[in-house]
Amino acid sequence: MLALALSVGAFYWRYIPVMENVAGRRPQPESRVLDRLEQVRQNSLATQAAVVDDDLNDPFTGTSVNPLRGLGRLASRLWRFNGLFMFAIFAGLWLVWRQADRGRANLILAWFLVCVWISVLAAGLPSPNGFQHLKDLEFVSPLIALGLGLLTMRIRERSAAVAWTFGAAWAVFACRAILLEFRERLLPLTGL
Repeated sequence: MLALALSVGAFYWRYIPVMENVAGRRPQPESRVLDRLEQVRQNSLATQAAVVDDDLNDPFTGTSVNPLRGLGRLASRLWRFNGLFMFAIFAGLWLVWRQADRGRANLILAWFLVCVWISVLAAGLPSPNGFQHLKDLEFVSPLIALGLGLLTMRIRERSAAVAWTFGAAWAVFACRAILLEFRERLLPLTGL
């Protein structure tokens, strides 16, 4: 409860100046940064021989209805953002679901199925469509975190060393993913 209160407080504390700027009809300071990024992006696109639409590079777009393409998108995103920890996520979600009473188990299942439906709608329907940019994994992130936490606790019951190793491996994976994303996607936007 304390973590939830702190996160909500930190989120809204950060947006108090935003609301003051809106009320005072002043531009947001971040708008200058966004304008600069858009200018860099436009200059970058102008120097390229051909502009390629993002949807053309997406292997999970198509002109037909194909729910399997949507499930493939979900599996691909789970793998991209979690690597081998994808299997730990499923094990943790199974533990959360199994230990819940029937009502909560149904809620947990429905919560997880939201990301499945979003993926099936986003990639399973002809593209472009209005579902493509919905947040699928972001919606279930708290549930995924709960599953990983419960799995880690179960591992700790058997061996504290293995649990610490599991946690450290996840932290290394996450840090590596952040650095790669920064280097390969954000730095090129700035022209560095």
